[in-house]
This record gives sequence, C-alpha cells and structure tokens, in this order.
Amino acid sequence: MKRITINDIAKTVGVSRTTVSRVISNNGYVSKSNRAKILEVIKKSNYKPSIIARGLRTKKTRTIGLLIPDLENPAFGRLAKGISESLTNLDYNLIICNSNYDSETEKKNIDILLNRDADGIIIATPNEKLENIVKIFIKNSIPIMILEKAESEIINYIAVDHYYGGQLAAEYLIRLGHKNIFFLGNLEVIDVLERYKGFKDTLEKSNIFLNQNIFLKRINDMEECKNIVNKILEDFKNLDAIFAANDIIASQTLVTLYENNIRVPEEISVIGYDNIPFSEMTLIPLTTIMVPLYSLGEMAAKELVKIIENPLDKEAVKILLKDGVELIERKSCKNIN
Repeated sequence: MKRITINDIAKTVGVSRTTVSRVISNNGYVSKSNRAKILEVIKKSNYKPSIIARGLRTKKTRTIGLLIPDLENPAFGRLAKGISESLTNLDYNLIICNSNYDSETEKKNIDILLNRDADGIIIATPNEKLENIVKIFIKNSIPIMILEKAESEIINYIAVDHYYGGQLAAEYLIRLGHKNIFFLGNLEVIDVLERYKGFKDTLEKSNIFLNQNIFLKRINDMEECKNIVNKILEDFKNLDAIFAANDIIASQTLVTLYENNIRVPEEISVIGYDNIPFSEMTLIPLTTIMVPLYSLGEMAAKELVKIIENPLDKEAVKILLKDGVELIERKSCKNIN
C-alpha cells in the first residue's frame, strides 16, 4: 500500500500542506473544524510522520545511541530495556552497539553513531579512556550520558553507587564470620573498581585484608575465570569466601567449585553482584547484591532527552543511585561463626 503523505491529507481535507503540518507538530493556529477534520483523516489512514523528513526539517533524528561492552551479560540487557522502553515513550529510537570490551570496536561504534547523526549517546562502561570519548562528542556537539561516576565537572553521569554495593557484600560476609576472602573481577572497569573499593575498605575496618596475588587479573571470559578460580584453590587452602564482581563470574565460580568437589556454602561461600534473572537458578541459588539496572536505564534516557531538548541548560547532570542497591540473601553463603 502507498504510504500516505502530508500532501495527501491536505488534498483530502481541502487545506494547505502548512495547515496539516501545524496540526501534526501542534504548533501554530488552525481552526477547530479543520483541526478535527485533519485529525480524523490521520486516524483513519494510520498516518505516521516520516522520521527522515522530520529530521531534515528539525535537524534532529530522534535517535539515541547506546554503547555497551557485553550484550551476553543479562545485566546490560536489563539496562538496555530500561533505556529502550523509556525512549519509546518519549518518541525516540535506540541504536545499540556492542564492543565486547574492545576499545577498537568501541571507536568503530562511535563512528557509526556519528555517521547516523545520533542526537545523543548513552555510554555504559567505556573501554576507551573517558576523556578521549568526551572530546569526540564535544567536538561534534553531541550530548552524552555516562553510566558510571565521573569526576569531570562537564560530564553528565547517572551511576549506581557501587561503592555502597561493595560495602553491603563485605558487611554480610563479616557478619557470617568469613575472614579469608577473594574478590574476582576486572579492576580496569570503573564500576567494578568501585565495588572492590567499597568491599576492601569495609573489610579493612574489621581488620580483614584481601589477598592481592590473583584478584587483580582481568576476567573477561568464563574460561579465564575458571582458570583463576582453580589457581586460587591450588594456592590458598584456607579460602572461605569469594565475592564475584558480577553474577556471571559468580555462576562460573560455582561450577568450578563443583568440578573440584567443593561444596557451596558448606566449604566456601560465594556472593555475586547484579541480581540478574538466572542468579536464583544457579547450581546453588546465589546470594547477590541487587542494583537498579532498569531504573538506571530509564532515568538515563529521560535525562539525556532533557539535555537534547533544552540545549541552553549547561549544568551537568550528576546523579548517584543508592536506592535499590540491596543484599539478596539466598543459599550460597554460610554462617561460620
């Protein structure tokens, strides 16, 4: 079927194209009778404005780009859902680019979004240095929203208080009597580093010190995680708890412990982070730290659209979410007091 145009509507109603445009954009005077007739034709014909035509007219594409590092991680899926559903309600489109934690891929994704004339970009855990990314978008006059805490006064960010999440994990293991604890995670990721700092600082207040021989290694894939857990088990016989930087690492840790005939939580406790959907369906239902990923995405989308639609407001958005960060207690940790 031929797509109906503004000209078709104008011809059907017997008005000018400009009159129809005023009704569609809700901008400018149109008589009540003509407005009613135009809206009736729009409804019956299921008319949808051309995004391309509107973009040429307004210099906006109503498109937001999302840069994420790992589509396979359900935590980023939850985040993306919050962003997508919020943008749909605001009549914006979303383009998702996945970098697989690779800075070169991220640079290519940025070029793609620039070539698509995205109105704004949401960045979850950048792989490239943050200052380099910010320079690119400032140069191209494109607003960005970073989903991690940033020190620069000019950077917009909305982030979860991961330091507090790390504190919660440490306080829980302390209450259970654990003293020989490992942290597993990639400390090159800022969010993970914040979790580690909150965890480490809280433990040290109780005179519990993390062993630093292994946990600083990168853990980007499950095979590497498995190898590191095996190395920990080989070198540290008195280990009694592991805090994993996310639930995927925690689930692989559970599998590796099982393969070594080590019982969880009777011999070693495991706590995760994110509370992704399958965390309660692992070998042992996983105790974890829940973070408000959907709310984070929803808020990031709304705040970025405000920036796009109010370009004269120069004050940077800086929001740290603590509400919704909480301990979810299941069966992977044991009280050893």
